[in-house]
Amino acid sequence: MAFQDAVRGPGDGDFLAQMREAVRCPHYTQNEYQIYDNMDTDPQIPFKPTPGRPASRAECIDWLSRDWPGDFYERRLRVRQFCHQHTQEGDEDPQARASVLGHVHELDALAKRLRDAASGETIADAKARLRHLMYSVPSAQRLTEQKRELGSKPLAYYQVWSFYDLPHDNPFAALDHSRSEIVDRLGLGAYERDPMAELVAWSHRLPSGASAKKPTAWDADASQDSVYWRPGGRTQPLHKPRDSGFPEVVHDVVSAQEFVTPMQPLEV
Repeated sequence: MAFQDAVRGPGDGDFLAQMREAVRCPHYTQNEYQIYDNMDTDPQIPFKPTPGRPASRAECIDWLSRDWPGDFYERRLRVRQFCHQHTQEGDEDPQARASVLGHVHELDALAKRLRDAASGETIADAKARLRHLMYSVPSAQRLTEQKRELGSKPLAYYQVWSFYDLPHDNPFAALDHSRSEIVDRLGLGAYERDPMAELVAWSHRLPSGASAKKPTAWDADASQDSVYWRPGGRTQPLHKPRDSGFPEVVHDVVSAQEFVTPMQPLEV
């Protein structure tokens, strides 16, 4: 059942229209209301509260409507707040637990996370250090050196999106490792719109005891970038057929100690 099924009167209908407008992405010409539609159709999300299932659409409406701002920007943040409270609630993916996972990250964001602020290291310094680990260290030593240099520091702030490609041990095996190919196949539309963003990739295994979940619309949240995501547990290629996507999961943050292959740049 969709959000609309919760409408009890004109006021509820107005609220849903405002919510739909709050997460609108005018730059996305395929469907500027894609984010709302993802939340409205994700098969993992129940309509009513259900034990053992992700937060429901009814819970979303109830939580948002209790303190619904008048400002458009604040409304979008309010939706994101709800989403961030309900991450990793989707179905567990046991295949991901046994697979080598692939991940793509923006170098700038990685440098912000890994910089040693206590020693006075700037973001530019951290980026230079990461580039050294990718370009200057001999390939045979790169994995060992990255694990040593980066230690156990988390590589992200919140959760990590990853993909796998059974039966390949290397999730990037079916890709040519060019930036354009990987951005397309993984549905990273924000980076197609920003061709100057410097991207890196690595493969890793989940830490002991960690689990991987199929992402829901709550994991995708209401950020501008989530307009490229689709329900169903697979990446959404930007240009290639839908069935050329890969199984995707969300999981807790990892460190370089989980690397299977070293971090490397995506070549333009």
